Amino acid sequence: MSSDFAASCARADVVARRCVGAVVDRLDVSGAAGSGVVDLHLAQVADAGGVVFRFESVRVLSVSDLALVGEAFVDEMSVMHLPKTGAWPPGTGSIIDLHDEMGEQAWVRLHGPLVLALVCGAITVDAA
Repeated sequence: MSSDFAASCARADVVARRCVGAVVDRLDVSGAAGSGVVDLHLAQVADAGGVVFRFESVRVLSVSDLALVGEAFVDEMSVMHLPKTGAWPPGTGSIIDLHDEMGEQAWVRLHGPLVLALVCGAITVDAA
């Protein structure tokens, strides 16, 4: 089943995969679980100077070492659509369980010296 959110995740994934080698410039977190907002600022992106990912309705956030923000680079980044119903990909159960009250979600993973994982209900991307 196709959705606007699935398409949004796919577009964000295309941008995320182009961010290999970028620097994690800033990470802003606000709000509470389920309604939180995370702004991820990446600098030195090859084709765009900088990119800001805004993740809203954040249910889960895991960051390995905040001290690395400002100097850590991106080895790999991906955005995966998690449908409201049906099976989720392997590995998602270790971060969040599927339940009936959840709508569609996105699973975002960033690997490098800094490791970030989050699950959210909305994504916007601003390439500068």
